[in-house]
Amino acid sequence: MAATEDNKNIPLVNMLFRNSDYVHSLDPSHEPRSSDNGDQSFDSRTDSSTTPASKYNPNEAPPSSTLHRSFYALSVVVLYSALALASWIIIVFLVFRPTPGKTYGPWKGDEYPSIVEVPPNYATSERWFRAARVLQSIVNVMAIPVASAACASAAVIFAQVGKESHDMSLRQLMALADRSWTNPTMLARLGTPRGWRHYGSWFLALAILTNLVGAVVGPLQQVFLTSEVVKVPNNLEILPYLFDLTDPFIYARSYKNNTVEIATRNALRAASISQPQSQLWLGEGDIPCEQSDDPSVDPDCSGNVVTFGNLSALPHPFLAQVPRGFSTGLFRQFVPRINSTARVSEASFPPNCGDEPGSLFLRHENNSTQSGPYPWSVTLCIPADVSLTPWKLTRDRQDFSEEVYFEIKAKEQGSRAATFAFKVVLDTTAGYFELPNYMNNETAGPLLEHGPQRGEMKDYWEQSMFAPDGFEDWSVGWSEYVTSTKGPLQNVALALFGPDSFLATWGPLFDGLWVDNPFNSTGYFPTCIDFHPMGELVVVSGFHDVGPCALWWGAFRNTSARAVETGINDALLYFIESETLENSFSAAAVLANQAWMEESTGRERGSLLVYHDAGMDIQIPHISLAGIILISIFLAMFLSALLAFATYGALSPRWTAQLDSFAMLRIGGTVSTKVPLLLGNKDEVKVLDEIPGAMGELPSEERGGRRIGLGGPGELVPGRRYLSYSHEPSHRISLSKKGASKSTEATTTTLAESDGLITSRAREDGLGV
Repeated sequence: MAATEDNKNIPLVNMLFRNSDYVHSLDPSHEPRSSDNGDQSFDSRTDSSTTPASKYNPNEAPPSSTLHRSFYALSVVVLYSALALASWIIIVFLVFRPTPGKTYGPWKGDEYPSIVEVPPNYATSERWFRAARVLQSIVNVMAIPVASAACASAAVIFAQVGKESHDMSLRQLMALADRSWTNPTMLARLGTPRGWRHYGSWFLALAILTNLVGAVVGPLQQVFLTSEVVKVPNNLEILPYLFDLTDPFIYARSYKNNTVEIATRNALRAASISQPQSQLWLGEGDIPCEQSDDPSVDPDCSGNVVTFGNLSALPHPFLAQVPRGFSTGLFRQFVPRINSTARVSEASFPPNCGDEPGSLFLRHENNSTQSGPYPWSVTLCIPADVSLTPWKLTRDRQDFSEEVYFEIKAKEQGSRAATFAFKVVLDTTAGYFELPNYMNNETAGPLLEHGPQRGEMKDYWEQSMFAPDGFEDWSVGWSEYVTSTKGPLQNVALALFGPDSFLATWGPLFDGLWVDNPFNSTGYFPTCIDFHPMGELVVVSGFHDVGPCALWWGAFRNTSARAVETGINDALLYFIESETLENSFSAAAVLANQAWMEESTGRERGSLLVYHDAGMDIQIPHISLAGIILISIFLAMFLSALLAFATYGALSPRWTAQLDSFAMLRIGGTVSTKVPLLLGNKDEVKVLDEIPGAMGELPSEERGGRRIGLGGPGELVPGRRYLSYSHEPSHRISLSKKGASKSTEATTTTLAESDGLITSRAREDGLGV
C-alpha cells in the first residue's frame, strides 16, 4: 500500500516512461541508448514496456516553447490563386479582344485605321493564349493537392479546443489526419448515416465540398473552352473612286454632258447575251438558268455565270460597280446597287404625244436618195417631262418608273410592211447594300431602306470622302434639265434613236460608200460595217437572215442605197420579230445604269472608298458567355474556400504544423493503454469514439511550462510556454541544486516536436501528448 501511495505522488508520465533509453541533458540529443539486454522492441501488451522513461539534468528545467503560427499553406494558396486567376483572366480577355489591339475582326466607326497603319502583332496574342493554357493545365493538376494542403493546415486549428471542436472524438480527429476529403473509400463510408455519425464533422464537410468544387473546375473548362481560328487584320487595301449615288448631283452643277448616252450607245452595239457580266449580282431567290423552264432564256448559259441570256430567269438581279462576290473580309462596307426591270406590252401610240411640256418626241424614216422597197420608220415618244430627273438626291432606297412608246415599221423580204406599236415600262430600284464579308458569312446584304450613313448601319459608314450631312435637305428634283442624271430608259431610248444614233448616222455614212474588194472578185461579198443597235441582245427565233452585224452587200467598187435601206430595215425587224423584248430592254437598262455609274461624274472621279482586308488566320480561345459565368462562379467559390481555410489556419497559433504521422505518433503514445498495438478494424474499436480528439491545455502547470493534451479543458494560449522537445533559440532555464533536488520526482521529459509541441500527463481531465 505504501508503494501504491508513493506512486500516486509520482507523475503518471514518469510511470509510463520507466526503462526509457532516452536521456535529457544540457544539450539533449535524444539519441537512443542500448539497454542492457540489447532489446529495442516495443511490447504492445503493457504501456510501461512501450513508453520510454526520461531522465533529466536536475540543474535545467525541461525545454519549453510557445505556440507558433504557420503561413506556409496561406503562401501556397495565394500563389496558386494568383496563377489560377491569371490564366483564367488572360483566356477570357483573349476571347473578346487580342493583345495588343481593339478587336479581332470588324473595325467600325472611329476605329477605322489609316492607310499606313500597321496591323498589331497578333502573334503576341497566340503566345499569351498558349502560355495561359499551359498555366491552366498546371493549375488544374495542382487543384486537389493545394486544396488538401489548405484543409490539412486548417484542420490543426479546428482540432484545438474551442467552441467548434469541444465535442470532437479521436475517431473524427483521425478522419482529419487521414485527409478523408481525398480518400474515395472514406468518402463512401461517410456517405452512410452511421459513417458520418462516427467520422464526420462540419469541417470535414466543408473540406469535401471544397475539394469537390476544385475537382469540377478543370473539367468544366475542358467542356466549355475550345479554340477557333479567326481572321484578323493583315493587309489593309482600298478600292478608290467608286460611284456614290450623290456624285452625279454634285458634279452635274458644274459639268453637264451627254457621255452617259454615248457610253450606253457604244455598250448596246457591243453587248451580247452570252457575255458574262461580272458586275451583275444575284439577288435573294435567284436561280441558275439551267433550272428555269423559261424558253426565252439562253440554253447555253451557265448557272455559275450571270449573262444577259438568263436575265429574265433571275427575279432580283442588280448591278453594282464592284465585281460579283467581291468580299471586304474584315470590313463592313456598303456600295450602291441598281435594279431595273422592263415590262413590254402592245399599246397604241398615244395621239398628240410630244405636245406636252417637257415631253420627248423623235421620228426616223426612210429618206434614201434612191428609191427602194423598204419603207421603214421609227417613232418614239416619252410623255413625261424629261427636264426633270427621276433620280433623288438621297442614299435611302428610291423607286421610280419610266415609260416610252415605240411605233416601228419594217418589211420582211417577200411580204408587206408591218407596223408594231408597243410600250416599254422600266421599274428601277436603287439604294445601298452590304458587300460580302466575314460578318455576314460572305453573303451580299439586302437592299437597305435607309442609307448606311444613318439608320441601323450608321456605325459602319466611314467610306465616303464627302460628309453625308446636308445632303438630305436638297431638292428632290431640279427645275433645269441635267443631262447626266437622266433615267436609264431615257438613256436607252436616246442611245437607240436619238441624235447621232444608228438611224441618224447610217444613211449619210453609207450612202455612196466605196469599199475595195480584197479578193479582187467581181461577185458580191458580205462586209460588216457596224453592229445593229441591241443587235446581239435581241433573240429572233427562226429568223436566220438577220444577225447582229449590219450587212452590206456591195460589188467591187460599187455601192447601193438599197444595201443601206436593207441594213436599217433588218435592224428594225429585230424589234418586230423578237420574242424576248423584255429581256433585251432589261439588259439594255443594265448597260445604261453601268454607264451612269462610270460616266455621270464626267471628268471627276467617284467619291466612294471601299476598304477591304482578307486578313490572316490566328487561333483564339472560344467560350460562350454562359460558360464564362459558370466557370467564374465555380472558380470564385473554390479560391474563396481555399483562402478561407488558409487564413483560418494562419491566424491562430498551432501545436503542430500538420496532422501528419509525427503528430499522430505522439497522440498515439498517450492512448497506448487504451489502443494497444493489436490487429483490428478501426470501425470496431469503440474506444475511439470515447477518447476526446480536441487538443487543449491541461489545468496543472509543471516546472518550465504547461502541458497540452487530448481533451484538455483549456484553450491553447498564444505566448504561453508549453513543454516541448527543445527550447526555443537562445532560451534555456537553469535551476539551483536545491530547487533541482526538490523537484526531481515531479519533473518529466516530454515528447513533442521542434515547433513547440509537448507531451503531458494522462489524467481525468485529459490525455497528455
